[in-house]
Amino acid sequence: MPRVTTTTGSFESVLRSLQAKGLKITPAKAGLNILDQNGLKISFVAPCRSGYEDLNNWSAVLKVRYGSTSFLLTGDTQAESEQEMLASGADLKADVLKVGNHGSHSSTTLTFLKAVSPKYAVISVRAGNDYGHPHHETLAELAGAGVKVYRTDRDGTVIFVSDGKTLTVKTLGNTIMLRAPNGTAVVPVVPSGGGYIGNKNSKKFHRPDCQWAQKISPANRVYFKTREEAIQQGYVPCKVCKP
Repeated sequence: MPRVTTTTGSFESVLRSLQAKGLKITPAKAGLNILDQNGLKISFVAPCRSGYEDLNNWSAVLKVRYGSTSFLLTGDTQAESEQEMLASGADLKADVLKVGNHGSHSSTTLTFLKAVSPKYAVISVRAGNDYGHPHHETLAELAGAGVKVYRTDRDGTVIFVSDGKTLTVKTLGNTIMLRAPNGTAVVPVVPSGGGYIGNKNSKKFHRPDCQWAQKISPANRVYFKTREEAIQQGYVPCKVCKP
């Protein structure tokens, strides 16, 4: 993770988890290689420096290569960081681009998009979000470049599979897939386009993409089709996701 701090509950949760597991933080920065073996190479191409005023530009940008296929995962990075990546001379070309900052017009500048030259793009975004993401400017640029776009608000979970030579892609409709506690399986959750998840212990209910919903064990999870149904059964709305 980058060498920067914030006061959000999500960040504090990460620090508590790291402490509980006895893990140390390795600062994410351009040029740092994470893995290079068996045809798989993972490395950081950003952040290129420190001292950003906008926290989004601290985003750890990953280039993943497997055989002749590649992915560029840009987090929330914006135009400032994109220009630094271009200036660094890093190989940004990738088959799949995880579009920066949920498709905001503050990211995916035309010069950056040309350098990446992706075949596919994925926009992680919640339907009906308050920011109007993805912005039409970004969608227009992607369309103009002939990029096939997948959106989580329409396609649900998007899965790419590489054999080192070719890519296959499938979507899971409006579903969210979560890692099971042991990290070896996936657990389906109610559609992101509607429905809510309740916690039998806390008697609170959440949106499916809420961080607290994702932490509920399968045994304590209950599903509601509507907000009214949850309230009628004695559940109260989460104060974080405000369902």
